[in-house]
Amino acid sequence: MSLLDQPQFIAHQATITARWESALEANQHDCVVIAAGANQNYFLDDQAPPFRPNPHFAQFFPDRNSEHCELIVEPGAKPRLLFYQPADFWHMPPTIPDWANNCFRVETHSTPESLTAARNTYVQGQNNVAHIGPQPAASAHNPAALIAHLDFLRSQKTPFEVAAIRQATAHSVRGHIAAKAAFFAGASEYDIYMQFLAATGNTAGELPYSSIVALNEHAGVLHYQHYDQTKPPAHLSFLIDAGASHLGYASDITRTYSSDKAPAEFAELIRLLDIEQQSLIDEIHVGQPYEAMHANMIERIASVLITCGVITCGLEQAIADQVADPFMPHGLGHLIGLQTHDVGGQQTNTAGALSPPSTRFPALRLTRPLEQNSVFTIEPGIYFIPMLLDELRGSSAPINWSLVDALTPCGGIRIEDNIWLTDEGAVNLTREAFNNPTLGQQEAAQ
Repeated sequence: MSLLDQPQFIAHQATITARWESALEANQHDCVVIAAGANQNYFLDDQAPPFRPNPHFAQFFPDRNSEHCELIVEPGAKPRLLFYQPADFWHMPPTIPDWANNCFRVETHSTPESLTAARNTYVQGQNNVAHIGPQPAASAHNPAALIAHLDFLRSQKTPFEVAAIRQATAHSVRGHIAAKAAFFAGASEYDIYMQFLAATGNTAGELPYSSIVALNEHAGVLHYQHYDQTKPPAHLSFLIDAGASHLGYASDITRTYSSDKAPAEFAELIRLLDIEQQSLIDEIHVGQPYEAMHANMIERIASVLITCGVITCGLEQAIADQVADPFMPHGLGHLIGLQTHDVGGQQTNTAGALSPPSTRFPALRLTRPLEQNSVFTIEPGIYFIPMLLDELRGSSAPINWSLVDALTPCGGIRIEDNIWLTDEGAVNLTREAFNNPTLGQQEAAQ
């Protein structure tokens, strides 16, 4: 049975509608028009990228076949769905899913003019109508206060949303299992990516972000964007940062593997970082400051680098001198949901107040205390990036440079899991999927 046919989806709709009604009242809007949006062609072309609806629309209507559709939400009434269904033989027109009539007052329109006229009729006489979406400017187009209110609440996932992310995680894990096998079979980045894609059940346009498939030194490029079709002379290491989606909700998973051709220290770094990541996740609780958790992870990374001989001083000095910081230049994680990097990560309240990251950790996307029913990633890394580490060469930094040079061709390590926080602690959706025997294998540390 689809998640959309289950009672929790009806409950989700009720929760989201209530949030919008509260936000409208708090910001003195009588109603809101939420536009799904429409694709724009590439410059000087008649082709467009895959359509992705406005996430505010998608939270109500989790179906990508929604171009030009609009929702009207007004307090005390079932939301109204204006569904665009053109008469077309060039493309397959979308159809209204059966479940939509349970959640909306639905009407169809075959022309943009008809839909626009209907919308204008329904909002006529309403005071301070908000318009949310990519449509041309209106009297209250994307009002910042209303969007900030809703962005803050997006971190609180409904049971339906958690179930969708859990399913997206399972799709991604199938791809990761296939990609790992392709790496150890000696495949190119391109062929590994194709194996990942086939196993997820997603099309390339449905993936929540461009997959990172990095062999050897490419793993040291944080957002490596190519898929080399040529195999490297030797497969040393493999980093894959690749998610999948389900009903528009994203998963975001990273794994790193070492071959027997890489230095033994690289495999040990992966093993120890995996242990520290899991230990950190075991300690997560509601109310925990995320930036403090990031600082704790940096200390754990310092310990791992000392154990493997990369850092040559004691842990106390390494922490005091921040020796491990250049080996981990990105943030520990981010909120995830309808968007891979979900909104509201630095907000502190519905009014839009922000808590920016410290100057030491400027790349942090998540700074607010952790809340029950939030879903976020935990993704520590250790990288051997010459442009960052070369700044330390020639200094008195306690680093074993010969070992760094030996590990640099391996690029780096990242291990990323999707975490759902409950009142009883963290639920690791990623490990849950990897350890599901129906997906094909039990996960190993490397």
